[in-house]
Amino acid sequence: MEKNLFRYIWNHTKRDQVWILFVVLCSMPTFFLFFDLPKQIVNIPIRGKGFESEGATVTFFELKFSVPTWISSSGQLELFSGVELERFGYLIALCMVFLALVCINGLFKFYINTFKGRLGERTLRRLRYELIDLVMRFPSSQIRRMKAS
Repeated sequence: MEKNLFRYIWNHTKRDQVWILFVVLCSMPTFFLFFDLPKQIVNIPIRGKGFESEGATVTFFELKFSVPTWISSSGQLELFSGVELERFGYLIALCMVFLALVCINGLFKFYINTFKGRLGERTLRRLRYELIDLVMRFPSSQIRRMKAS
């Protein structure tokens, strides 16, 4: 049996802990967007930034990336041109995105916490089985003479 508890846990759960780390790293972009989106909701459609004139529109969900000029002569790669929305429509769209991010982050949190709980329970069960196995190697007369602690 391993004398160091941390080494024991690492030796038996290395693969699962790396998986949890991977899932946590995958959840970080949505987690950042989840905290950044309320600021955008307040600044753009509620305060009217970008909607100074009557009937002004803002592009929602425009996907453009800067690329080297040998890929595109303009230096921009446009995947989706976006949708033009007025102030109220833009507010509704941002709120729907926020609601989707709440659901996605909730699912990430649920999966991570459930996986960590299952991993802990399996590790504890393995540790208990190994301890029982060690104790059962002693003769029963010696076990009766030992204190419970």
